Amino acid sequence: MSYRPPQKRAPKVILKDEFPALAPAPAIKETNMNFASLFKHALKKKKRVKKLKWGTVLLTKKGMIDSLTPEERLEEEENKNKVIQEERMSKMCCRLDKQRDLRREFDPHYESPVEWSESESEEEVEEEEDVLTDDFEEDEFEPDI
Repeated sequence: MSYRPPQKRAPKVILKDEFPALAPAPAIKETNMNFASLFKHALKKKKRVKKLKWGTVLLTKKGMIDSLTPEERLEEEENKNKVIQEERMSKMCCRLDKQRDLRREFDPHYESPVEWSESESEEEVEEEEDVLTDDFEEDEFEPDI
C-alpha cells in the first residue's frame, strides 16, 4: 500500500451512532421578582472634584481646569520671568568680565572703566578737603559721616 494524499482518499461514511445525543435543554422557570426595584434605591454617584497638584492644568472635553487662581497664575509667571531675567543678567556679566579680561591680556593700551585714573584737578580738590578736615576738631558725640 502506497501513500495517498488526503484529497485523493475515499471518504469515510460517518454513522449517527458514533456521536452521543445532546441532553435536552432545561426548562426556564418564570420568576415573580421585580429586578427594577433592586436598583430603585441605589445610591447616586457623586461627582467629586479631583484635587490637582499645585500648578497643574487638566484638559477636559468641557474645557481647561487650572489648579491655580488667575492671581496665583500671574504671580507664578512673574516669578518665572524674574528668574529667567536674573540668569540672563548673570550670564551677561560673566561674558563681559571674560571679554574685559581678554582685552586686558591682548591690548596693552586698554583701560577698563574700573582702572580709569582721575584728572589732576579732581585729585587736588580732594587733597584740599582733606586738609580742611584735619584742622577741624570733631566732637566725640558727633557721628562720622
